[in-house]
Amino acid sequence: MELISIAAALGCQHVCLFTHVAPEALNLFPCNWDIETRRAVKKRCEETGVSANSLEYFDVFPGIDLDSYRKSLEIGAELGARCATTHVHAEDLAWAIDNFARFCEITAEFGISASIEFTRLCGVATLRESIEIVKGANMGNGGIALDTLHWFRSGADVDDLIRLDRALVKSVQISDGPLDIPPGDAYGIETVFERRIPGEGEFPLRELAQYFPPGMVVDVEVPLQSYRQRGVGALERARLAVDGARRVLSPMSLTTA
Repeated sequence: MELISIAAALGCQHVCLFTHVAPEALNLFPCNWDIETRRAVKKRCEETGVSANSLEYFDVFPGIDLDSYRKSLEIGAELGARCATTHVHAEDLAWAIDNFARFCEITAEFGISASIEFTRLCGVATLRESIEIVKGANMGNGGIALDTLHWFRSGADVDDLIRLDRALVKSVQISDGPLDIPPGDAYGIETVFERRIPGEGEFPLRELAQYFPPGMVVDVEVPLQSYRQRGVGALERARLAVDGARRVLSPMSLTTA
């Protein structure tokens, strides 16, 4: 609920919510949606006018019962969510296409799109691979998640977005970073704990943002662990990230979440 209050204080209309988290990641992203929590969050949303936009995260991998995601998608839909992020883990392309299509069918029941977040940290690693799956699935609500960190870390650039059918972009997440990072686990640490405020890194965000789909809601995903360790509170950390995103996106007609 604090996230919703912070979003309202900063003039953001939407939030990204974790309504499903794999058990091994619950220590990083606590996720408890009992009846009391659902009611309290819905009430806070109604009071502030803030709604959900995107939901994290619903991995597609061999052995997963995709129907098990229904409750988490229902919770998100109840709060206004429009898209759900997935990582697709599969070596067999046909399997990946079939099961992503099935996930799209399930999300469509809740009025939610399904977007593949490609990253070499897990699952499908590149834009090309994710587009191959999305086009093979041929579901109107299926597409990709354009996370600027993973976009540039995967080797994609501004020209790739210019060439892309932007109807395939179902969600956008913005953060900044250095163009090059050291080898090893630095990318994973960056992803979860320490991204740069938009405009304070080396990514060509302003150029890329010119080609975001018109009217797209832009999630601001900027974990700042070092700031937290220095005693900077959640509201101020969020303010720094949102203000940076607004400077990058202005004067484009995009909404930050």
